[in-house]
Amino acid sequence: MKKKAQRAADMVSCAPRTCLYFSIGINIFLAIFVSVLAIYFNTLDKETVENKDVPKPSTNIAQKLLQANVSLVGDLQSSVCFNCDYLGENVNTNETLYDDIYTTDRQNKLCCLKDTAIQEFIRAIQNEDNHIGNANSVSDSFHWWRARPCAAHLYLDRKKSISKENKLRWVASDLFGTAFTKNIDLQNATHLQIKQSGNYFIYSSTTFDHSKDIYVETFYQSLTKFHPLLPRTGDVDLVFSKFGGSKTSDKHHTNFLAGVFELQRGYLISSSLSQSAHNFLDQSNQVNNYIGLFKL
Repeated sequence: MKKKAQRAADMVSCAPRTCLYFSIGINIFLAIFVSVLAIYFNTLDKETVENKDVPKPSTNIAQKLLQANVSLVGDLQSSVCFNCDYLGENVNTNETLYDDIYTTDRQNKLCCLKDTAIQEFIRAIQNEDNHIGNANSVSDSFHWWRARPCAAHLYLDRKKSISKENKLRWVASDLFGTAFTKNIDLQNATHLQIKQSGNYFIYSSTTFDHSKDIYVETFYQSLTKFHPLLPRTGDVDLVFSKFGGSKTSDKHHTNFLAGVFELQRGYLISSSLSQSAHNFLDQSNQVNNYIGLFKL
């Protein structure tokens, strides 16, 4: 508990560069988690390690990994692990934001974060035992997250996800206390208004499901800024992406956009989709779609 409290204190008062690295790590973790929500959760199944390269979900990560003859160093009881072969064969833990890297008997790599709060959060949103009894515990664990000055983290409004201007609509509340705004205003459910000038790390993750379609059409998404005092400039793209348009395009895709930008007081930040993209939003879980920012 003391270690967790110290980590929380460090996150609130960390230097800008440290905060940036940590938050980028957190959001990369969230993006990876959302895109493989049905596959990855804290473990490898024994059959998976022996016969396949992709982990299956399970709850008892330490026991399952031991049964799978995975080379382990350390305690996995409070870890969240992901397949990380993409990092290469010779990657070391000190070269990443992970706490441990393990190798299976098939030479697949697992990268793990030792974070009980994140583990409890994943268990809660998966609603494993058809109950949400640990919601308060998760909310308490993320106090440091909500305590960051000039910050916000919002989830897609699943009741009305898009505006007439094709802007995604957001809500600043969730059951587990991870959604919030602090010194940031949410206007018309579509725009985050900057109240203090400075450099901001802005991120968004949006998941699309084309599983019922033969062809994935081309669509576009952007993070934009707009200033009411500069109406003629209109929306200015901060980050822009294109997806689809190919027979080989993934039927289930998570679009993660992020960057660091200098913003003046009054700017409005929003996420825009091309005309029909909202029809393919995957809203099966609240954490599939989110936006956030914080001042460095």
